Amino acid sequence: MDVLDKEILKYERKGFEVVQKRKLKHGLRVFLKREAKGFLASGFDGVYLYYVDGSASDDSIRECLKDYVKFYEDEEFGEGDKGFLLCSSIDEKVFRDLKKVKIEDDEIRNSIKPLVLKRAVEGVAKEEEQERTLEEGVRYS
Repeated sequence: MDVLDKEILKYERKGFEVVQKRKLKHGLRVFLKREAKGFLASGFDGVYLYYVDGSASDDSIRECLKDYVKFYEDEEFGEGDKGFLLCSSIDEKVFRDLKKVKIEDDEIRNSIKPLVLKRAVEGVAKEEEQERTLEEGVRYS
C-alpha cells in the first residue's frame, strides 16, 4: 500500500468515500465525500487531495491551487471542507506566495494546506524492512 492509499484509507475509516480520482498533468486529484450527519446537518463534508509523487514543483503547486479553486467553487465547499497538497517535500514559502497570488478569496485560501508525507514514506520503508526481516526469520527458524 503506497502513501496516498494510506491517506485515503485514513479518511475512509472516518466514513468518507472516494468520489473521484483523476490524473492531472503534474499530479493526481482525489476527492472524498461523506454525507453530513446530525439533526440540522445537510449537504456533505469534502476532502480534496492533490498528490505529487515526490517533491512538489512550482508547476504542480500552481496546478493544485488552480484546480482546487475550481473544485471548491464547483462542489460548493463550505466551512468544514478542506484541501491538501500531499508530497514528500515542498518549499513552503513558494506555496504561501503562490497561494496568495492564485487565490483571492481568504476562505478558500485558508482551507488548503500542504501535507508533507516524508516521514510517512520513511515509516513505510522501515515497516516493510521489519516485515522482510520477520519473514526471513520465520523461513530460517
